[in-house]
Amino acid sequence: MRKFTLEIIKKLDFLEELELFNKIIGDNEEELYSLSCDYVLSKQPQDDIIEKACALCPSYPKTAVSLVIQLLATEELYNEYKKNNISDEIFYNTITDIKRKFIEGKNLHGIVGTPAEVWQRGFFNLTRFALGYFQYDVNYLSPCDYNGFGANIKKGDVVPRIHMPSGGDFSSASRLNSYKLAYEFFKGKTFNDKLFVMKADTWFLFPEYEEIFPKGNIHDFRREVDLVGSEEFDTLGIAFRIWGTKKDLPTEQLPEDTSMQRGFKKYILDKKPFGWGYSFIVFDGENILTKKD
Repeated sequence: MRKFTLEIIKKLDFLEELELFNKIIGDNEEELYSLSCDYVLSKQPQDDIIEKACALCPSYPKTAVSLVIQLLATEELYNEYKKNNISDEIFYNTITDIKRKFIEGKNLHGIVGTPAEVWQRGFFNLTRFALGYFQYDVNYLSPCDYNGFGANIKKGDVVPRIHMPSGGDFSSASRLNSYKLAYEFFKGKTFNDKLFVMKADTWFLFPEYEEIFPKGNIHDFRREVDLVGSEEFDTLGIAFRIWGTKKDLPTEQLPEDTSMQRGFKKYILDKKPFGWGYSFIVFDGENILTKKD
């Protein structure tokens, strides 16, 4: 296995899976590595790259082969980071999502490999970076006008969108640190250099879920955003994030091991609506201006 890839595997603590990765790579290392270089910055359609890789490794699931392509691609990705003067710290923080999605695949979906290869392409196209806790889509365009807390965003303006990765430190201090890192990273790249505006859209911002989060980190985060809209759904599409592979059990049999599980189980039994919340966050480099007292 290539030296750089092996070092990444060690950094991501994939040593238990090393034997599997070696088997997948097998006699096709050079071909797979070449495909992984094309995978970075989409030098050819990424769907085609993954399909070619799977054809070389027909005995293994697509999710596992996709993971190997991403691991091999970290070498070319690192080279692109260097060309763009992006720090090693941001690089290594960003690629931790490879291990994070592997764990999600195993615990939440019962699969080997990555369940989110298509979503993770943003990392390999240099359009998504992990800055502290949050991940930021750099080319996201605001879907609407937004005027508040000194911000004057027009529909179509570049407004980085944040993602909340599973695991990690979601504390107030960690979130604030991420906002500060992003404030510096995006200077000169957004609508002005004094205020940093972020788009935050997620299921746990749905207004009706307030009763499920009466305290804690999610409750505190809900108070940091300026909610501008919400949408109702017929089903709880994110149930896998709450109950993992047990999500399809009858409601009465769903586990109640965590406060979130207990809260959502009661919520479902009460036949309340499911949904998604849409918001903005305005930050001035030190203070979250949208934060409620």
